[in-house]
Amino acid sequence: MGYELKIRNWWHDHIETLIYVGLWTLLFTTPMLNQYIRMLSDRDEVYNWDDIFVSWKYALLFLLVFVVHDRLLGVLLVKRQRVKQYLLATFLLLVAFTAVQTVAKPLLYEPPQMEQTTLSTAAADDGARHAVKRVTNQRNELLPEMPGSPIDVVSTMVALLMMGMNLGVKLFFKSERDASELQEAERQNLEAQLAYLRYQVNPHFYMNTLNNIHALVDIDPERAKTTVVELSKMMRYILYDGERNGVSLKREIQFIDNYVRLMRLSYTSSVRIDVEAPETVADRHIPPLVLIIFVENAFKHGISYSEDSFVEVKVAVNGERLVFCCRNSKHHSTETDAKGGVGLVNVRRRLDLLYGDRYALYVDDSDGEYGVRLELPFLENEDF
Repeated sequence: MGYELKIRNWWHDHIETLIYVGLWTLLFTTPMLNQYIRMLSDRDEVYNWDDIFVSWKYALLFLLVFVVHDRLLGVLLVKRQRVKQYLLATFLLLVAFTAVQTVAKPLLYEPPQMEQTTLSTAAADDGARHAVKRVTNQRNELLPEMPGSPIDVVSTMVALLMMGMNLGVKLFFKSERDASELQEAERQNLEAQLAYLRYQVNPHFYMNTLNNIHALVDIDPERAKTTVVELSKMMRYILYDGERNGVSLKREIQFIDNYVRLMRLSYTSSVRIDVEAPETVADRHIPPLVLIIFVENAFKHGISYSEDSFVEVKVAVNGERLVFCCRNSKHHSTETDAKGGVGLVNVRRRLDLLYGDRYALYVDDSDGEYGVRLELPFLENEDF
């Protein structure tokens, strides 16, 4: 995977340069291919390197302009965001190109001189004049000029279109890089937010559990020892599995069982606690420490020492989705904060970051009872 990632990153960094190299390579090989095709269609045709060199000299000046424009575009517009300086530099480059095309045209594109031969017949003389006319018009056939003007306007327009193409390609890849960097920044921000929310959950859970142990130390020391053992199991789960992106549903259910077993030690038989979960579950994964928040809040807000209370937890698998239900009694003394406060706010935030709109959380807040129903898809292997 590391080797493939390096190749993908290298390709992403050099794709623009490879496109330019491919286009210019095609442009410089086109005259050679054209000569070869003409030889295939006409047996009397010979491979004329002079024509190829003329075409190369003509394209070489365009290549020089392209390289200079690409560097100016990359430095002034893409990196420094200096639009005015870029437009001025591009205009001056285009003027310089037009001047060179006009002044150096006879030197760059002078067609090869034909060997003088003695022709004895008028027909041969006419054929020679036709050949000379073809050679002297070679430049005009390559790139026509505007009538009555010494300036090669067509070449200037081609150079301008080439600069526009270069601008479009570079801005396209810049937008692609910006989108990729933004996506990477969002991914890192997501990981940071998830880690922050997990760290918020853990101290809240520790506080409630340690308060229960403190209450048991004086009442029943043996139960306090048992509670410490149960707490150590849960802390081991939090330390080693809570930092992962995904854990098996089986281990999450075991963690809930340990928590409920610990909480049973703190309450009398007047509190009804029911946990229903499948004995055997397939190898499915969910985010760690999500379900326990609902269970924890059910005990925190649903238990009264003076009134009958209940907590019901149900875990089920429906195809490729987890269905989790948690219900608890609601009393007047805890009605104002029955929604669970910061814990449920955090778990909603985690679910939004992890699943977006792919999960469903239903809340039933009625008289004397509070319940939640959570449905979410299992994590895929690439998610953790």
